[in-house]
Amino acid sequence: MSERITASQLMDRLMSDPEFVRREQEREAQRMKAAGILAEAEAGLVRELRGAGVNVDSVWDLVGWKGDNDAALRVLLAHAPILYPERVREGILRALATPGARTWWPHLVELYESDRLALPPQIDYLTAGVLSAAADDTVIDDVIRLASDPNAGFKRVLLLFALKKSRNPRAKMLLNELRSDPVIGKEVKRMRRLERLQGKV
Repeated sequence: MSERITASQLMDRLMSDPEFVRREQEREAQRMKAAGILAEAEAGLVRELRGAGVNVDSVWDLVGWKGDNDAALRVLLAHAPILYPERVREGILRALATPGARTWWPHLVELYESDRLALPPQIDYLTAGVLSAAADDTVIDDVIRLASDPNAGFKRVLLLFALKKSRNPRAKMLLNELRSDPVIGKEVKRMRRLERLQGKV
């Protein structure tokens, strides 16, 4: 029977292995270098956000905020098209995903529809998350139009949440119709199934 060791004992063994220590030091150095590159890339953005009255060290500090600073939202929108490293661009989009951004709705729609942003597919869908977070029934016609467009493909998936929270009968009808959509139909069905399990339907 093999000897059982604790996590602490395992760490002691690993830390006494020079090769393991060397690899860990290299990994940490690479991580610090990458963090430094990102910090340098977003330094101007952070400076402008601070000038707008938000005390941040990174745009990621705004993810999940209330969006209650119009000047900061203006800064985020101005920087969204800039070709930052992908991680910074993702942070900008996630920071814009807030109900407070509704004031800038036409700009958010333009962000979603723009081909000029050159966003990679793995974060392009977040522009739909920006709309979904900001949407209410005053702008639901736009959400319905965008979610109905099959040319947008899977990118529309985050718009489903805006349709779901809407009280507009047309939004509910579209959500029902989208169950047969070849691209996002499975996601609609998954959402409905989850609602049933939670006893909401």
